Amino acid sequence: MHAMAIDLGATSGRVARVQVDESELRVLDLVRFATPTSDGRGARWDFEKLMTLTLDAARQVADHGPIDSVGIDAWGADYGLLERDGSLIDAPFRYRDTRTRGVSRAFDERRTRAITGLMPHDFSTAAQLLTESKGTLSRTTQLLSIGDLVAYRLTGHAATDCSWASTTQLFDVQTLSWSSELLADVGVRRSAMPEVQPCGTVRGELLPRVCDGLGVAGRTPLMTVAGHDTASAIVAIPARSDDFIYISCGTWALVGVESAERLTTESALGTEFVNELGVDGVSTIHRNAAGLWLLNQCLRGWTDTPADALLEAADALPAGQVVFDSEDPRLFAPDDMPTLIAELIRERSGRIPTNRAEMVRAIIDSLVLTFVRAIQDLEAMLGPRGAVIQLVGGGAALPILGRALATAAGRTVLAGPVEASLLGNALLQARALGSVRDTGACRELVSRTQTVHRYEPDQQSNQREDTA
Repeated sequence: MHAMAIDLGATSGRVARVQVDESELRVLDLVRFATPTSDGRGARWDFEKLMTLTLDAARQVADHGPIDSVGIDAWGADYGLLERDGSLIDAPFRYRDTRTRGVSRAFDERRTRAITGLMPHDFSTAAQLLTESKGTLSRTTQLLSIGDLVAYRLTGHAATDCSWASTTQLFDVQTLSWSSELLADVGVRRSAMPEVQPCGTVRGELLPRVCDGLGVAGRTPLMTVAGHDTASAIVAIPARSDDFIYISCGTWALVGVESAERLTTESALGTEFVNELGVDGVSTIHRNAAGLWLLNQCLRGWTDTPADALLEAADALPAGQVVFDSEDPRLFAPDDMPTLIAELIRERSGRIPTNRAEMVRAIIDSLVLTFVRAIQDLEAMLGPRGAVIQLVGGGAALPILGRALATAAGRTVLAGPVEASLLGNALLQARALGSVRDTGACRELVSRTQTVHRYEPDQQSNQREDTA
């Protein structure tokens, strides 16, 4: 089968045509675009431009061959509020907007964890809703995630899935339903929340005008996949057993494990680990950490130096010489990332990097220290886990990160696939249509068909071992 996978990230979006069958998983066509923002009235997303870019990319992909189904995943936290006629009340806010600073203190951690499995965060959907005006919420007849809002525009059907719902800090993970109690706290009517569908449900068919615009066959189904991009990425982890630690490293890095059981409130208090939901009700127990946002914000400003050259120069430098706290709250949305990082390094070590390569080395090493600390805390809470770290997402494309992580953690790191969210999205469509049996079969297919880079601790030669 041929799946159209729409994978929307807070930095960039991707639309791909993916071939999936029992022996093949192959991205045939892929179009990327930057996720558009609009900062006129606070930090917002330009959703109308996002729709235009998504449809343009989908049209380019569909021009190359047949499409059997469509699926959409996206980042968590952000949402759009719709009026009765289905139009957006306003452009959606971005979670990095400063309006939510300190808002999470309004939530009791014990109560929040008991209901949702989450610790309160300033950027959560619930925290953001606390900053909305009563007038806006009174006009709201529907709340949808960014990915589900795109799906609504394509099909006319409003729904979501457990993976996104469980990120909102509004979803009861025991009853698998929206919490009326928490919705009342933020001032949102229960009727405004979307139906929560299982993965594999046909959300609806693409509207006739959408089919005509894309040049695809009528009655093309849009499938409910794991709407939260991390949950889709976890499906595409090429693990041959259930005993692994994952790091899904993109704009954010999520360090954790899958578990058949949920974290208890008492064991999780004060740990910063959360219990979100993956496919088929599996728990994903992980900690949010800073990811490639720190590096990308620096590289974006250094337009006169190729990123590859900086990463290569940084990789030649000794590891661990200069670090900073990558979880410092000042890094959430700074005006000038390189200047702030240099200041954090000066505060910690009394010196600043002498060049950009040293800065990149410091960013990588600081991220790795945070990842290793998260793994140690995870195992202190749950007991020893597997000897393998599965690194997926954009971070898997950086040998400097894979090598540093393997050595610092003292474990094998298997890095790849880079486009894990997109592949997981396509695999879940294929699973729904009967081309792949289950999640285990999805992972086995990824393991057989995708290139994964293997890094071992203390490799003196700094060589990279590739496995198919």
